[in-house]
Amino acid sequence: MQNNSPIKGRRISNQIKLTGKVLKKKTASEIEIVGPSGRDMDTSVYENLKSHMQQCQSELKVAKSTEKIKKKKSLDRHAAIKKSQQLYKKKKKSTKIKKSVSAERVKSQTLEFSSPECVRRKKAATFFNEKPNTLQDHRERLGLSFLNKIGTKRIDQILERNRMSSIEQSHHPPLTPEKHRFPQQLKHYMKEKKKFYSQLESIKQQSMLEKKKHIDENLRSLAEIAKRNSLSNSRSPPRDSTNKISAKPLMLSYVANRKSTSRKSGVPKSLKEQFKQLEARYKTLKSNSDVISLRESRNYEHEMKEYAAKCIQRWFKGYKARKLWQKKKQKKLLKLQQLQQLKDTEMARWDNLKSFLQNLQIKQDMVVMADFIESLIKYADFNKENVLSNNIEQPQIKLKPQKLIIEKTEVFPPQIGQILYLRGELIKEREKKEKQILKDLLVQERISPRSFGLKEQEIQKWGEKEMEALESSKQAIKAGWFKAYETIQKTQKDLRFVQKLGDDHFSKMMPVSVSQSNLLKNQLNDLKINLLRVSYSEENLIDQKKKPLQHSEQLDIQEQQLVSYNSNQSNKTLSSYIQVRDVPLDMEEQGQVENLQYVQTHVGYVKQYLEDIKLIVKNQYQNQFLQIINLSIGPSPFEILRFFRLTEEMLEQSLDGGFIHQAVLNLEIFSIKEKVGAEDVLVNEMERIHNKAIFDAFNEALDYHRPFGIKGRPLPWRKNVIFRQVSSVEDTLEKSALRVVQWAETLSGILLPQGSQVDNDILPQVREERLDKMLKQEIFETDDRWQEFDEEHTEVALELSELIFNHLITEVITELRI
Repeated sequence: MQNNSPIKGRRISNQIKLTGKVLKKKTASEIEIVGPSGRDMDTSVYENLKSHMQQCQSELKVAKSTEKIKKKKSLDRHAAIKKSQQLYKKKKKSTKIKKSVSAERVKSQTLEFSSPECVRRKKAATFFNEKPNTLQDHRERLGLSFLNKIGTKRIDQILERNRMSSIEQSHHPPLTPEKHRFPQQLKHYMKEKKKFYSQLESIKQQSMLEKKKHIDENLRSLAEIAKRNSLSNSRSPPRDSTNKISAKPLMLSYVANRKSTSRKSGVPKSLKEQFKQLEARYKTLKSNSDVISLRESRNYEHEMKEYAAKCIQRWFKGYKARKLWQKKKQKKLLKLQQLQQLKDTEMARWDNLKSFLQNLQIKQDMVVMADFIESLIKYADFNKENVLSNNIEQPQIKLKPQKLIIEKTEVFPPQIGQILYLRGELIKEREKKEKQILKDLLVQERISPRSFGLKEQEIQKWGEKEMEALESSKQAIKAGWFKAYETIQKTQKDLRFVQKLGDDHFSKMMPVSVSQSNLLKNQLNDLKINLLRVSYSEENLIDQKKKPLQHSEQLDIQEQQLVSYNSNQSNKTLSSYIQVRDVPLDMEEQGQVENLQYVQTHVGYVKQYLEDIKLIVKNQYQNQFLQIINLSIGPSPFEILRFFRLTEEMLEQSLDGGFIHQAVLNLEIFSIKEKVGAEDVLVNEMERIHNKAIFDAFNEALDYHRPFGIKGRPLPWRKNVIFRQVSSVEDTLEKSALRVVQWAETLSGILLPQGSQVDNDILPQVREERLDKMLKQEIFETDDRWQEFDEEHTEVALELSELIFNHLITEVITELRI
């Protein structure tokens, strides 16, 4: 059986009330009956009645006191229960209210965390969320803290008395005092708590859905308003008389739109002015609107104010943040500008210093070179004028008996001494300037003292190193000048010796035949032409670098650069020899027979011969030239594969005839150019051989312009293959002729006639330089062969395939035998 303590208290109080009423009625009837006849009767009865009445009154007082105590307890307990029920009912009402409240109302309620309603809701939520640890905490939350003061023993006594009285006057089973400690209402509240949480979750989901709906409605309304352009043109807010529900989001959207327009308008207004504007707008709305009720209008007014205040606060925060960001940006820009200015000034200072030093060095170099060239010209003129004269004056060389003495001032010119002195001064000045810059940086605290010390040591070491290099270069220049003056002394001795011998002795010492003199003259003419071509080619190279060239043209230019660079030194060494040798050869040829013919091998003759062949091709063999030059040379890929696995029979067949490709220029062109007759065969045999060599070289140069070049057809699996197709005859002929002329300009096989007196140091030097040029040119042309390994790759692949094939054959044989 359940223990219902409030019911037990009610039964006891009813019993006490009934006994009190009966006693009152009895005494009143007795007094009314017995009172008048008291004179005749005995007083003992009256006294007994009086004592009985006093006992009843005392019992009544005790009953009243106990009833009051019970009433107080029951009232306190009922009050606590009522309070908890009221809280629960208010919670239910709040959940019902939440269902009807819009998304904006929910937002405003959540933001008002300092309001008393929010505090009350928090208390109600914590009442159900937090579980009590002890019975005392539970009594305090229910408002039954007075029970803790009474004590557990007293409560047990009261409960035991009530239990005994209920046993005597009712048929209910006895209740233990342990069950009275936790009333039944607590279990009921626990059940209600679970229901409450389940209802809260459902309400949250519904509120989220309602929020989404309201947001969609607001967006739709804003889109409609933007389309109609009604809010931007009219100052009064929009009205929707048909739907009362849609007026609320429209109102909020109107406030947001007005806020955005006021933000764009210019200077931000104060909060008071904005609230005044909102109030004025709402009054106009209230006066114009007939549909909106008073309650809704108050809600709208409250929400409008709150929303407007939030929007203004957000805008004001963004305005402050924008101001701070702009200030920071301006500071950064100023710092960057200052750093850029410092950098520009430093760079300008360094550039000015470099340009000043470069200009100064160039000027000094130009002065020194001009003086040096003038002195060399004077010496050359002096030697040329006094080759055959007897009187030789040497202002710079002093002769003494048995020895030539050279003064130091003459050996080391003053111009070079000035340049070296200027170089030393500039090194010192630069070291000072760099140290001064470091000091300025240290004062401005842009560099640490440690780095200042390290940099200063580096600058000092650099200065010492440069001064040492200057001293070493000074010593080297002095040694060079000594050697130069020694050569000048030797040349002066030779000139004196020639002068003493005279013209007769000079002619006897050089017995040269007519043919030898002609050969020597041709070779000297070739060297003269080379000297003229070098200067011309260097000027053309500067112009050609500015123009965009194709791959083949760039190769030609690089070859021209190589030839011109290597031929400069040899041409300079032979120029003096040519100038000296021109006079005696011409004088000898005047006294000899001019009818004898000789072979012309100089570069001018080669050029003329090539020009004649080009004219014949252009006039008669142009179509045939284009057909043949657009055919590739060399064997086909299948024939190349045959080479890797040749048998003995194939080798014997290949010895009889190889792969011969058709030349671009036929022998008919050569025969047309030569026009060989029966009379001139013996005379022009040497010249004919020389011309045939030129013709074959021209054919080889034309092979470079074939589709795959002179290398021939590539293998099919090769990548990045260059394929050319010739369309213009003139360009190909011109480029091929230039290539042949460059080959002819090499002149590595120069031969002088026997008995010619030439300095033994000059001719080997010329031959070495020409040979060096020829080797460099060949290395440049055959450089790609070091990177091509297609044939080796194919050979290895074929060998591997054969090995695999043989291995498979052996495996098959072993399996078949088994």
